[in-house]
Amino acid sequence: MTTKQALRYAIAYLSKAAADGLLEDCVMPLSVVLPQLQAVLDSEQED
Repeated sequence: MTTKQALRYAIAYLSKAAADGLLEDCVMPLSVVLPQLQAVLDSEQED
């Protein structure tokens, strides 16, 4: 598994957890952070 694959998996996992309401106590809303991370990954060239 590459680093980018691991990041994509983590983003998907956290997105689902956030959608399920499991991460309500986070200081920074993951609904804001995760799409930005996804956009950065998508904008970079694949290895």
